[in-house]
Amino acid sequence: MADKKNKSKEHLNQMNEEERSPFAVDEADSTSSEDASWKNDPVWQERIKQWAKGEAHVVNWLSSALSDVSTTGLKQLECLILETVSEDDLRYQMHARIVENSPWVEKEANRIAGNDEIEDIELAMRIKHWIALHADEDEFAEELKHLLTKLPIDDLRRGIIERESANLHEAHEMMRERSLIKDAKHEVSESPAGSNRYVKKDKKQLPTNIRKNISGKLDNVFRELDYARITKEQLEKVTGLKSKFPNASSAIDLLSGTLRRHWQFGDDRIRLRPIILTGEPGTGKTRLCRELAKVLNVPVTEGNVGGHNDSQILGVSGGWSSAFPSIMTTAVADAKLMNPLILIDEIDKVRPSHNGDVWAEFLGLLEPAESSTYYEKFLTTNVDASGICWVFTANDLSLIPRPFLSRCAVCEVHPPQPDQLRTIVSSLVDDYAKSLGVDKRFLPLTAGDVAYLESTWMEHRSIRVLSELIRHIFDENQQQLGTA
Repeated sequence: MADKKNKSKEHLNQMNEEERSPFAVDEADSTSSEDASWKNDPVWQERIKQWAKGEAHVVNWLSSALSDVSTTGLKQLECLILETVSEDDLRYQMHARIVENSPWVEKEANRIAGNDEIEDIELAMRIKHWIALHADEDEFAEELKHLLTKLPIDDLRRGIIERESANLHEAHEMMRERSLIKDAKHEVSESPAGSNRYVKKDKKQLPTNIRKNISGKLDNVFRELDYARITKEQLEKVTGLKSKFPNASSAIDLLSGTLRRHWQFGDDRIRLRPIILTGEPGTGKTRLCRELAKVLNVPVTEGNVGGHNDSQILGVSGGWSSAFPSIMTTAVADAKLMNPLILIDEIDKVRPSHNGDVWAEFLGLLEPAESSTYYEKFLTTNVDASGICWVFTANDLSLIPRPFLSRCAVCEVHPPQPDQLRTIVSSLVDDYAKSLGVDKRFLPLTAGDVAYLESTWMEHRSIRVLSELIRHIFDENQQQLGTA
């Protein structure tokens, strides 16, 4: 600190008369009249107000304490203040004035930090002065984009996700997500107009024998397509699925965390890392995926590889009379979106195929760089399947190759505990009422009905069986009403 003061004094002494601050003391001023004319000078009144940081009682105290000090004395005092104050303090004051006069600074700070919690507001206040360094919103947006592409993974963990990885698997996952976010930012900022195409070629560029198989909804894959996007309200609803699926809290946290991280980086397109929901049959894995799709307002296309060959997923080449598209092309065509949700049940039951290595095909689809140029054999051309959101279910992870597992997030969905049963029964009744188009109050369950469902639970421990039992109870009650 002493060195800094000495350098400041040397700098003041070296400045010529034109370069010196108007607040610096001139030698001639030391012999000038020792009056206190500054009291009527609005400029000096404003400086004293700044010294007091705008606090009225401090302003009054300073004005009283300095009442007998001459203008020359005040100049000397300000010179001392300028020598001792740090450059950071001066810069902070300047930024504070900019923030005061630039509403966009506060808007950007709140957008990045949020303004719901006290911690969010405190963070927004801290970053306002960094934002104020930029001349306008466009300059700040460019700087932020550049920062996001250069941000080290350690800073990403501490500053954005605000947690350290618990193990190497989680660290790998976070690095992969950062890479995806970086690619997404690059794609949004630099892709030319018209790049949101599933099929890059025009339909007329395909061979005639291929074009004849394409009609109806399949024509959608040759058009400009948008991405399904997520809002803050939808993020909250995803987290709220825990009340409907209390046994799947870990899976819901994983899903909502991935969605939220992309959203926090300003990418509101729905993007999910491929995920495998594993667990015993009947634990609600498929139902959870369907509910997630409803909340996100994204169509879900379902496929099941259990007992089927790979053509059910990957399609059949366009040159054959039995040709049909892959599940990816079907999903994009039906949804008219680049990022539909695809649910593949029983991925652990993939069978060997005469068409090649099924697992190798899946590995390509799960890698963004490869899936963006995936060869769709039905169309005999490359397509961009990188936006597709994949959800898999499995009962036995030991049957899935390690390379496939490494490309997915894996989360186990446990059977509901007895104390969670009533919550799940209520949600199943809600679903059944919606399927019938009636109010839930028309489908009451008696205390005896609930007791029966609870007493039989440990025999099957399956939500699928539980749902059937509930429907059976309603059917019996309806028959009794009809004969009463």
